Amino acid sequence: MLAGDVLLTTAFMSYVGCFMKRYRVDLMDKHWLPFLKTLQTPIPVTPDLDPLSLLTDDAQIATWNNEGLPNDRMSTENATILTSAERWPLIIDPQLQGIKWIKVLRSFLEDFNSSIATAPCCRRIPTDYQAVNDYLQSARLQSARKL
Repeated sequence: MLAGDVLLTTAFMSYVGCFMKRYRVDLMDKHWLPFLKTLQTPIPVTPDLDPLSLLTDDAQIATWNNEGLPNDRMSTENATILTSAERWPLIIDPQLQGIKWIKVLRSFLEDFNSSIATAPCCRRIPTDYQAVNDYLQSARLQSARKL
């Protein structure tokens, strides 16, 4: 693993979640990789680097697919970002495919022993924010009442 591999993988984790596939590929191939190569001291990167290969493996992807995650690259990237992120990543899910997987995953973990599900060693449970508009609406109303 080279320094550029880690740099590109962290950039992938941090920035691509809110973009469509075309923009994700453009960021990697037309912006980040060329930039690293044009530096005065180029940062070495593994040729044909796939950030997913550093963040997950085929067995994990197969598990996600068995849990209901669609078997396409975009869904796998989103699931990888969701399960690898330290904080709450923004993921755009226009076809609502990922939200179904998150609900299945959450219900599976909630059915599992709750003491294990809350243990620090347990994998993170992605959270959906479908009701964020309702929350923002009520917060806006409360703010307006205070004025």
